[in-house]
Amino acid sequence: MSDTSRLTEAYERRRRALADRAGHGLILIAAGGPAPDRLLPDENLNYLTGSAERNAYLLIAPDGVLVERVETRGGPEMTRGRRVHDVLFVDEQSELDKFMDGPRPSLDEIRAVSGLARVYPIGKLHEVLQPALMKTDTLWLNAPATPVLNAPLNGPERLAQQIRERYYWLQFRNVAPLIHELRWVKDEIEVGYLRDAFEIHTSIFEQMMRRLKPGTNE
Repeated sequence: MSDTSRLTEAYERRRRALADRAGHGLILIAAGGPAPDRLLPDENLNYLTGSAERNAYLLIAPDGVLVERVETRGGPEMTRGRRVHDVLFVDEQSELDKFMDGPRPSLDEIRAVSGLARVYPIGKLHEVLQPALMKTDTLWLNAPATPVLNAPLNGPERLAQQIRERYYWLQFRNVAPLIHELRWVKDEIEVGYLRDAFEIHTSIFEQMMRRLKPGTNE
């Protein structure tokens, strides 16, 4: 099995484990917020998908959500759509960003590596999320860092406020502790990366020690 296939299986396994821990409801994980250590970015979405996008949302639905209603109008589904269990919404890269930063992975490339059922432009988030919210009573949101009460709301917090105002029957819960419980136990992929890192560090220090002589510094 290739390294890419092993990574894809790991992402799929992590998302299934998270859905099992949540039990029911919808899980909506935003990228780009702070980690518990506010000097670091939150990596929960990256852990579950392999995507390093900073303006993205991951929707996990243990009971499934319907997508592509329009696309199934002429097929046997008869506009009923297709039921999927995970969807990533990412901000598409502008031509200026491509020129300044270089091209990022395409939607198809993200989907291939992550094993997600669908990867859509972020503009489709409301289209998929709204009908799904009508059919649930619980929404899990990602808040790994302690919110600062007197700070302006960021993008994900504004979306959460809008959802609370319009879907007022929902129970809101924090999914970050469940993800952190998964991340505390390293899987085979992560253990392999740690071993590789230790071997690299060991090689570097061995070479340094061989070159050091009395009267020299590092």
